[in-house]
Amino acid sequence: MAPTCVICGPVRGVGVSVHKFPTTDQTVRNEWLDFVSRHGINRNQVLAMSKLCSRHFDRDDFTVTAVRRFLRRDAVPRNAVLPDAPVAAVEDIEVEVVTVNDVDLVDEQNNDEDLMANIVVVEELIAARVTAPAPARSFIGPMDRVCPHCCARHFIGEHYICCGDGKVLLTGDRALREVPLALRRLLSEDGPENRHFQNEVRQYNNAMAFASLVTQDFQAPPRRGPRTFVMHGQTYHLISDAAAGPDAIPRFCQLYFVDTRLATQSRIRNPVNSACRPDLLERLDILLREINPYARMFMYMTEIWNREQFAAAVENPARPPRTISMYFVRDSRDPGRRNEPAVREIAAVFVGNDGNPPENVDFVVYDRNPNPNVNYRRIPSTSRHTDPLLYPLLFPHGEQGWATYMPHEGPRRTRVNQNVSPKEYSCYRLAVRYDGLNEPNARFSAIHNSRFLFQQYACDHYVRVEASRLSYLRNNQDQLRSESYQGLMDHLAVQDVPQDQQHAVGRRVILPSSFAGSPRSMQLNYQDAMAIVRKFGKPDLFITFTCNPRWPEIVENLPPRVVSSDRPELVSRVFNLKLQDLMRDITEHHIFGRVEAFVYVVEFQKRGLPHAHILLILQEMYKPKVAEDVDQLIRAEIPDPDTERELYDIVVTNMMHGPCGVLNPACSCMVDGKCQKDFPKPFNSETQFRSAGGYPAYRRRDDGRAALVRNRELFNDSV
Repeated sequence: MAPTCVICGPVRGVGVSVHKFPTTDQTVRNEWLDFVSRHGINRNQVLAMSKLCSRHFDRDDFTVTAVRRFLRRDAVPRNAVLPDAPVAAVEDIEVEVVTVNDVDLVDEQNNDEDLMANIVVVEELIAARVTAPAPARSFIGPMDRVCPHCCARHFIGEHYICCGDGKVLLTGDRALREVPLALRRLLSEDGPENRHFQNEVRQYNNAMAFASLVTQDFQAPPRRGPRTFVMHGQTYHLISDAAAGPDAIPRFCQLYFVDTRLATQSRIRNPVNSACRPDLLERLDILLREINPYARMFMYMTEIWNREQFAAAVENPARPPRTISMYFVRDSRDPGRRNEPAVREIAAVFVGNDGNPPENVDFVVYDRNPNPNVNYRRIPSTSRHTDPLLYPLLFPHGEQGWATYMPHEGPRRTRVNQNVSPKEYSCYRLAVRYDGLNEPNARFSAIHNSRFLFQQYACDHYVRVEASRLSYLRNNQDQLRSESYQGLMDHLAVQDVPQDQQHAVGRRVILPSSFAGSPRSMQLNYQDAMAIVRKFGKPDLFITFTCNPRWPEIVENLPPRVVSSDRPELVSRVFNLKLQDLMRDITEHHIFGRVEAFVYVVEFQKRGLPHAHILLILQEMYKPKVAEDVDQLIRAEIPDPDTERELYDIVVTNMMHGPCGVLNPACSCMVDGKCQKDFPKPFNSETQFRSAGGYPAYRRRDDGRAALVRNRELFNDSV
């Protein structure tokens, strides 16, 4: 049965859709009723299901997507179709309509000359469920929205998470200073030496670091693709004694306990630094000794240690050298202070047991630890010294990191939650604040130009944020009411523990469902999804939305020679905005029909790109029930390059699998000589529903259409 327009009657023209009268906005509804009244329709005869066809609206009243055309909520009908000009069902979906002024209708001045002079052609009038020409590609715009509080750059649609909308402000010894010119050139400019440094920047940073990042050994399986930094298990930040043993190779802070020449030789002798160049290591060492307060502090400790060794050997040989210790102190100064950190405000050096140690000590470094069994000391994750000790190339001036009880200093700080959380600090540090993108006079950001080192820095900060949350949960089990289900959990746990370990000493910490990734969180999400299925039925569509590192929003905001895998925060921001746009198209614009319920989950691939798995449950009238319904939603064929060139380029670039199988047995998807994804797929002349597997066999016609992918000719069976 053809849809019916209250004015035109049955609508059979190609490219014509019908639209219900509005019910929510009474003003717009009255304008619709006035329009049909002027065309001889009694407004009292307009029912709840009455509709007007798209020929009565202007093309600007519609929003066109890939498979649907939507009428704007405030659209008002203005066009009257010529009664003697039937709409032709032409292939290019062009419909002739006439625009008649309301005054002419009221005065009945229906002059044929006037009417024909007002005839216009409305192109691309797309009916519901009729495939449209490809719309403009999604583009969320440039990253030119500037936070009024901290000057961070955002895309349109992002919230000001950079500074908590004016609560967080890093000042004083936490404010980033200008990157030294020599280091800036190494990180940004082109040339053989600069490219070498940029490729090995993480190794150079670790060679110059005062402390080490230690995590469990994790050997990722060999694979192709970009480099990715992986952290596995518990993470520690360790610092060694200041003086190396007699036969040991100096490492980390011990390298600043000797002169530059010996430090460079020691770094080269370490096999971990085999890719580093001696001249670069020496220049970086000289640079840090000149400007870094931590390097100067260890050099000052060296002077005192040498004097003590000389005094013990010459002045009083019977007396053993006294222990030299350096106490790293917490930040207890006025938060409004703006000057850079002085050497002795970072740490204090003591000889023997003379004097009282300073208050608020974070950790202590000895020349040689009094306990011979302890060679390393752990740096607390809450210490302000962690970042400058681990990342001297990102913070060459010793800019301080996050610390406990670090107050909000922004203009919109409140009396509630007055301290900066680890997450707020990380968001502030990772925000983009340089003045331009790829501009020669822009303020330079060492963090965002550090490439592979940025991956380590981002992972390290995420681990600290998660450790802070876990620490809170561990120390607030009573407030979380864990005792109410502790007995049940203990009983269930005993069933899975060997008999000889059931009485082991320890404390079980309950992770609530609010902690993302915890067993209770995953179980709750699973039960929610199952409840939705019980209520609304099985999902109809399974959609995978994958991040594309070639999106212009990503490429345009990358510095020269920086790849997307080295800017995971930018990739995640763009993907999140694109995912929100997609979900709006699905749930509000109904590009697949009206959605009854949906569930989606975001995952991250090992190469750093996020993707989302989306399940949609459609309303009954929009469910794909026959093969033709599936064909209107999904195509598993190579488009015609002559008539759909843009779509052809997209499919060939992004939607072709392989080549694998006999064409490329070394493809990563090949296991035991067979593709894990079952490509190439069998050809099908039409879509078929299968009883097994839940997925239909899509139409893949053997029409001979091919595409050249990686110098191999692929057909519809590889789409």
